[in-house]
Amino acid sequence: MTSPELWAPYVKIATPQVFFPFFVTDFVLHSEEGQHQWAQLTVRYHIPATMRPALSELPAELWWQENKPVRITYGTRRSVAKEFVGYVVSPEVLLAEDSTPAPHIPGQMIDVRYTLLGPTKPLQTVKNSAWVTCQAAYMAREIAERNGLTAVTGAHPRVFDYRQQTESDFTFLRRMAQEVGWRLVADGTTLFFTDPRTALTSRIPVFRQNGVAGRQDTMQSFTAVTGELDPAGEIRAEHEAVSLSRAGVVMPSVSSVPRSQPAGGDMAAQVLRRASGYVASSYSEAQSVSAAAARRGLWWVSATATVDGDVDLAPGCVVSLGGEALTAQYNGQWMTRAAHHRITISPADRRLSSYYVDLTLGRDQADRLTTRKSGPLPRTRSVLAGGRWVSRKAV
Repeated sequence: MTSPELWAPYVKIATPQVFFPFFVTDFVLHSEEGQHQWAQLTVRYHIPATMRPALSELPAELWWQENKPVRITYGTRRSVAKEFVGYVVSPEVLLAEDSTPAPHIPGQMIDVRYTLLGPTKPLQTVKNSAWVTCQAAYMAREIAERNGLTAVTGAHPRVFDYRQQTESDFTFLRRMAQEVGWRLVADGTTLFFTDPRTALTSRIPVFRQNGVAGRQDTMQSFTAVTGELDPAGEIRAEHEAVSLSRAGVVMPSVSSVPRSQPAGGDMAAQVLRRASGYVASSYSEAQSVSAAAARRGLWWVSATATVDGDVDLAPGCVVSLGGEALTAQYNGQWMTRAAHHRITISPADRRLSSYYVDLTLGRDQADRLTTRKSGPLPRTRSVLAGGRWVSRKAV
């Protein structure tokens, strides 16, 4: 039988060095499309009885200052681990539930909660740049390179002339992703600027919810939203209408995505026109804008789930859900759009530790995922250079 010690979750602080006896009690990591990676780490320090300082006189070494580089290793056993690297945004001193650890260990327990932001934190600086006749992928690679990161991008034919003014690099990239209908994902020092249908990992984790005594469930909860309905009573079809103005002639260009009925049968997309207020300079640009609108609404079926901890769960990861307690319509593969990792450590009894992940999922069909492209895409290792986390490729 496998020892529970091997599967108990753990969190280790690799950087910076800690000068007081401590243990980690809680770790939260959030990753989402179009957002910075952020985390919260709660550390319980043991202050020797010889010090006994007041809260206002705690030693400076007890907490990490703002912008201090941090590397955290977490996982469920020694052979499966994942790293989070980032910077301290703010420390917060808390009162431990029990300030006295044990009669035979004199001293005081102090909890400090650190809020951390991933390596994309420097991208929050406001920049002014001129982008003339540039593709979105080129702009993403240039911004990543000047910040010491690596961008993994796809190819998109549309060319932009933009002035980036009073806008941070990350906000600009997020806006560009919306323009072309792509997905922006920050994973360590790697930025993914790709088609939303692309799977960023090759492994497909499987989770089941049976609700039967004697069978272990790896999915704790599941809630699905089947999408919006159109006026005709069928499931909404994503669409966009753009206009092409050439010599005063307006030419509509409409793109739609096939949908399916809740029962699973294919149906013709209901095309609903709406004014976009966009005037294209060429017919190819009109087609590109229309296709981008369809990609933005690709995951029109959404769901949320809470599953057992898995370090590979992140935006762009395809998961497979099943089990007797799950409706047949929702069985099968889903695309992960956001992952919220929650780890609680019990140093007294590791069997009481827990690791769960809250997922936000999406599908392009009511009963299946049909547009997944091959993966995985390359990732780069993060290294510390000059007090900043950079991609090894950028060193």
